[in-house]
Amino acid sequence: MPNNLFVGLMSGTSLDGIDAVVVDFDEANRKARQIACCHDEFPAELKQKLFAVIQDPDSLDPGLKQKLDAELASVYSDATLQLLDTAGLSADDIRAIGCHGQTVNHQPDADPPFSIQLCDGQALADQTGIVTVCDFRRADIEAGGQGAPLAPGFHEWAFAQSDGVAGVVNLGGIANITVLNPDADLIGYDTGPANTLLDLWCQEHRDLPYDRHGAWAASGIVDEQLLARMLDDEYFHRAFPKSTGREYFNRAWLDQQLQAHNTKLS
Repeated sequence: MPNNLFVGLMSGTSLDGIDAVVVDFDEANRKARQIACCHDEFPAELKQKLFAVIQDPDSLDPGLKQKLDAELASVYSDATLQLLDTAGLSADDIRAIGCHGQTVNHQPDADPPFSIQLCDGQALADQTGIVTVCDFRRADIEAGGQGAPLAPGFHEWAFAQSDGVAGVVNLGGIANITVLNPDADLIGYDTGPANTLLDLWCQEHRDLPYDRHGAWAASGIVDEQLLARMLDDEYFHRAFPKSTGREYFNRAWLDQQLQAHNTKLS
């Protein structure tokens, strides 16, 4: 029987790099044990290309898509092989890789809805020698879902309780919440931006990739009127299921909020 070691690869909305993990799944007891993990930053040139596509999705012609698919497969492969080397494991020890790819255009409310991820899954499988499962978001949309968030399925597997309600909050580039209620259907949806806009603000005003430990933010004072204006955005009042991304919460959205606020900030 195959072993239960899996590699998970994640590069999210924040585009800060690749998180790779080896996990041992005990399916009988619904337990997941982390064996090893690592983080690789994206090469600067690749990161710039991905940002450019996210800002202008129409620029993703077939030639560019093929190139970025290949480049991402290569960096995902490097991260995987580095992880296995660190853990003292080989490709034969791993049952499968799960890699959803890098999202560059998420439009769950379009007609028809779609979500585009970049990564050549076959190339990743060939370069690592490990069976690779990918393109999760499109499969979820085809099944009638939003394509995001994907974590609630795992949260239900790992954290569901028979004697009470549990909640899981994930703060990535976009924030999402999972509500686990033994007497109701699973609930999971994107609540709005988490570090996407925070990173953007820090990059523009501090020339730093992010606000480490939130220290700069903690030194300030909340403008309650601006916060209330932002929270009045229709997305926050929309019923779930719902999902979002940089396509909605971006620099243009922030500029619109600041202009409407019409009060000078320090």
